[in-house]
Amino acid sequence: PPPAYNHFGLVIASCERADLRPTPSGVMVYADHGRHFDPLPPPDVPRAEVIDELHAAIFNNTPPLHDGAWGLATAEICLCLLESARTGREVALRHQATP
Repeated sequence: PPPAYNHFGLVIASCERADLRPTPSGVMVYADHGRHFDPLPPPDVPRAEVIDELHAAIFNNTPPLHDGAWGLATAEICLCLLESARTGREVALRHQATP
């Protein structure tokens, strides 16, 4: 089995009483009264949810949650982050999908 989950860089979710930081092997919790790490067991299959979504789209005719519009919007965000970091300016998004 893979040793850990995919990790795409620093992400922090700020909640009312704690900040959460996902890591490849669990979630670091920075709470009001201390911090602790909640480990996750390693995944049986890396990115199984992606394979499940593709399978459902092909064999069950289920519209994929992550379609071409989602992919374009995601790529745009990545490219705009890089451009903003390079130029130090705000970059307008034009291809964001609506739910």
